[in-house]
Amino acid sequence: MSGERQAVAIFCDDVRQEVNGKLSFMGCYAGVMEVASFPLIAPKLVVFVRASTMASKPFKRLTVRVLNGDELVGEGDVPSGAIAKGAQRRKGVTAEEQLDLEVHVHLVFAPLSIMHPCTLRAYVETEDGEMSAGRLVVRARASNV
Repeated sequence: MSGERQAVAIFCDDVRQEVNGKLSFMGCYAGVMEVASFPLIAPKLVVFVRASTMASKPFKRLTVRVLNGDELVGEGDVPSGAIAKGAQRRKGVTAEEQLDLEVHVHLVFAPLSIMHPCTLRAYVETEDGEMSAGRLVVRARASNV
């Protein structure tokens, strides 16, 4: 993948759309989720992914995947119409203003079963290949002795 494209994932308990169009992220994890014990049944986990590309090189296809090791936890394809709509939304801006195009995807896992400590990884796949978007380490909380 070239430096023209990037992807970033936010792992959190919920994402809410506000009346004014803003998104609110609830219970964001800073790379680690510490739990009391395993197995864990999390009521909900949201993986929000922001993928961006240069305006001169829009996405042709885009799939977001979340894996636990080699096991696919979930995936979502962004329809080509939605990608094109995102590009059209920016057509009225000048070249200086149109630095990049963004696609936002959120995958909701409710409930999510995790049997043992692991690392959840988010990836974005496009026509150019795969980009890592981020990871969440799930581990047992250290006990105070």
